[in-house]
Amino acid sequence: MSSLSDFLTNDYAAHFGVTWNSSVMSLRVEIPASICFEVEDQKPAIVQPAGQGVSIIRRKDEMVEVLDLEDFMKTIYGRDNTPSSCDFAISPLNGTGYLVLNELTRTRSEYIRRFVQPKTGEKREGKLDVAKKQLTATINRFYEVSDFCDQYANRTALFSCRLSDKTKKGLMAKSARAFNSGIYRLQRMQLHESLPHGFVFKLRVYNDEYRID
Repeated sequence: MSSLSDFLTNDYAAHFGVTWNSSVMSLRVEIPASICFEVEDQKPAIVQPAGQGVSIIRRKDEMVEVLDLEDFMKTIYGRDNTPSSCDFAISPLNGTGYLVLNELTRTRSEYIRRFVQPKTGEKREGKLDVAKKQLTATINRFYEVSDFCDQYANRTALFSCRLSDKTKKGLMAKSARAFNSGIYRLQRMQLHESLPHGFVFKLRVYNDEYRID
């Protein structure tokens, strides 16, 4: 069990009035065997075959634990009262070198940033802003319990996105490619953006991998 798993089942659960009973409760975790692996939410398995995930992670030699944080929140709060949370937490099986909070989504490219709803003209938040809110809410809830996360040398809030745009031809295709190139440039920018408590926000668009430092 990782340090994070221990924190969640003991300190976090107790803070919100839940006694963790391992005979009837369980953490949904996987320890990937491959150095480079893909994850997806709302699937029977967290780690997916190559080409089928949303988030691509490249770990170092040490083993990592991928924890389904959303599933844990449902256990603590109940499925009808689950607060906003990111999808996964990735941390070393041993040690506290890094902590990655990972929010995943599949969406069309025009919904990544703020957009206008065609039918109503209403301005809507893009997936990027929604992900930041999910990640920030998760971080703040952890720190409501304690400063446990401060021990991690590197703290990352990662938004992983897989675009679902269909192949187009002609002028529409050129426009879509131009829009997507803007998203990929955004991914590679040094955003100089930190979320609360020293978590650095990063974006990865499939199939670019996130390398654990």
